[in-house]
Amino acid sequence: MELGLARDILTYCLEESSQLAQEELRRRQQARARGAPPAVWCPSPERVSSIIGRMAGIAMARRLCEISRAHGGGVRRTLQSLTMSALPDVYVCGGQAERTTLASVDRFVASRGSWESLPPMPTARSFCTAVAVGGRVYVFGGERDQRSAFAAAECFDPASSEWERLPPMPTPRAGCAAAAAGGKIYVCGGLVVAWQVLNVVECFCPATRRWRRVPPMPTPRCGCTAAGQDLSSSAGSWTTVPC
Repeated sequence: MELGLARDILTYCLEESSQLAQEELRRRQQARARGAPPAVWCPSPERVSSIIGRMAGIAMARRLCEISRAHGGGVRRTLQSLTMSALPDVYVCGGQAERTTLASVDRFVASRGSWESLPPMPTARSFCTAVAVGGRVYVFGGERDQRSAFAAAECFDPASSEWERLPPMPTPRAGCAAAAAGGKIYVCGGLVVAWQVLNVVECFCPATRRWRRVPPMPTPRCGCTAAGQDLSSSAGSWTTVPC
């Protein structure tokens, strides 16, 4: 995770510095074409504030606004655009429409407030589950035309706009739930056919591309939901919590 964050920061720095260098080069070329001496160019305070805010993150930008009246002013003016650019995108994968099982994928880009169509999944499916890990979207299981559930697993990379087939789940199922914790993905419950509800939980590691069985849930279920939280330590067991 740390290496991925460092890579993203370096990539952003390279892109930003390249863009600034290109802008400066255009200004110098325009000045030369007019016969004027090249002037020293400095980005506007708003531009500098935007760059600082994007590098520091939304939380640090807000703190700077609170503690510094002078230096936080520029960040304060760009905070809304920073917040909009940091909003996550929403992916809608598969499903059914007029008794047709879909492979289509649509994405809502929150920063623009608009929908866009993406390359379809390799496998048309409904009642599947999906989770995002490491900047990629993973889709597991599902069914087609109300037949037995299948174990297909696929991954979408927004950077390349390509889908990749992954090793299938050990247990075919539809109506399952998925959550990410500790860089791994946990797929819980679901059903194989009608009335055959599962308590099976399997863990997928994106780094090794391998599945492993983990302790089952105390309660078989399908159509449920799951959420992950990274913990410093884990006992690897289930705990029943009060309703």
